[in-house]
Amino acid sequence: MTPNFIKSVFVFVSFFIVQIIIHISIVSSITFFHLRLEHRLFDIQSWLNDFSYEVLTLGALLSVFIVIKVMQYRLTVTRSLKEVTSRFHRSFNKRDMAGILIFLSLSIFILQPELNSQRIQWQLLLNYVGSFFLYMTNVYLFAFTLSFYPLSKRTYKIFLILISTLLEFLFLKYIFLGSPKVSFLIFIHLAFLKSLLVFPIKRSLVTVLIFILFGIALLESLVGIGPFNSAHHSLFLSTRDFSNIEFLLLALLLIYYYKFRRNTD
Repeated sequence: MTPNFIKSVFVFVSFFIVQIIIHISIVSSITFFHLRLEHRLFDIQSWLNDFSYEVLTLGALLSVFIVIKVMQYRLTVTRSLKEVTSRFHRSFNKRDMAGILIFLSLSIFILQPELNSQRIQWQLLLNYVGSFFLYMTNVYLFAFTLSFYPLSKRTYKIFLILISTLLEFLFLKYIFLGSPKVSFLIFIHLAFLKSLLVFPIKRSLVTVLIFILFGIALLESLVGIGPFNSAHHSLFLSTRDFSNIEFLLLALLLIYYYKFRRNTD
């Protein structure tokens, strides 16, 4: 294993640990104030369930900020967002949007959604924004790490995708208190987005950003398949039990599409 690969893994292990510490701190603070107001533990848990994305977003932003600042301090190098994104191809065209339309069309075919009459309107926007930050913070940290510790071999990049995504999935599944029903689907989505920075010939952070905004975040908030969406938070509901294998095959299809598209540009 190369030194850069080991350092990259250490970054995501550190991010995992920092997330746990910050999450415990946030939840402890929330619990303290609720108890001061003499609220029941059931009310506290309900509050965490209703505002899961907000708690996660705050924790993720703080964690990414701390990890990046520590990396910059240790390396005595300061890199701006512009410098990080400049290392990735930043063009976006109609063929990239076609990939998003393929994703949405096939996802709708898989989920077969129907209108949800019991939805809570104000939660739709919060879920959309929360889903965006969940994926974007992870993708940005991944891009930032690759800019600090470049990996020459694709095998190491694949392993880094799997390790970093697995750590985030474990955090959401077993540690984050506001996520009672995290499915493996979030692992597939995270790994797919990071793959877009590795597999295409011309890697595009802008493509990933647009894909999150108009693809994954939109789908999760509207159909309620995200980690924190319940039946009363989404505009539509899936009418069939979908398999994660279906979305895994869809992700592989899209990776091939973007790789093929870049090769033909």
